Formats: sequence, structure tokens, C-alpha cells
Amino acid sequence: MTGLGEQFIKSLQDGRAVWLDGERVDKIAGHPAFQGTLNTLKRLFDTLDDPKLQGRVGFRSPKTGDYVHNAYLALSSAEDLKRRTRAFEIWGRMDARGDEPAFGVRPFVGHRLVRGPEKVSGI
Repeated sequence: MTGLGEQFIKSLQDGRAVWLDGERVDKIAGHPAFQGTLNTLKRLFDTLDDPKLQGRVGFRSPKTGDYVHNAYLALSSAEDLKRRTRAFEIWGRMDARGDEPAFGVRPFVGHRLVRGPEKVSGI
């Protein structure tokens, strides 16, 4: 069975007109300019196939029974909003392999980028 990420990438090969630098791109998935973005999107979609993550980033569609990202959750409570927020936090913490980094690694890097090295010299 093909995962959601691969299904998404295959769905892009539908004859759509994509242009880059004045030239038509016939195969988006094979073009180097799109590789980084497509790899990221594939990993994000694949979280809905991962038994460890799917319940944290998504919910079962009442129509299909498939997992759908919490971005599409119709909010009816504060808990629903928290679920949606947590799903985006998980996506935001994913590294290049699609894994969540060790606690504290990404926040420290982000802190250095925002605050600058002079602000974290005592750590």
C-alpha cells in the first residue's frame, strides 16, 4: 500500500501547468527545484500513516474512516483547539528525517537564531 505522502506526490502528475524560470516543468516530482518542498510535504502526510503519530496529528474522518490532519477538525471546544495546536507543534518540530528531535534541541537553535548568540552565552 502506498503511503499518503507518496499518493500526494503522485497526484501532482495530473497534467497541471507548472512553470519555472519561463520553462514548463512536466514532472514536478522529478525536478530538483521542488525536491525539498516535496520531501517535506511527503513527511508531513506520512505522519497520518504512522501509528505513533496519527492520533496526535489527526482524527478519523467520519465519512471515510481514514486519518485526516487536525487542521481540518471542526472546532467545537477548547480541547479541539488544543488538539489542532499540538498537531502543528509536532509538524513544526520534525527534522529532515521526519523524526521529532530530542527535547530542547530545536528550541535552543531557534532561540539562537532569534535572540542571537550573545543572549545565550551563559547556557
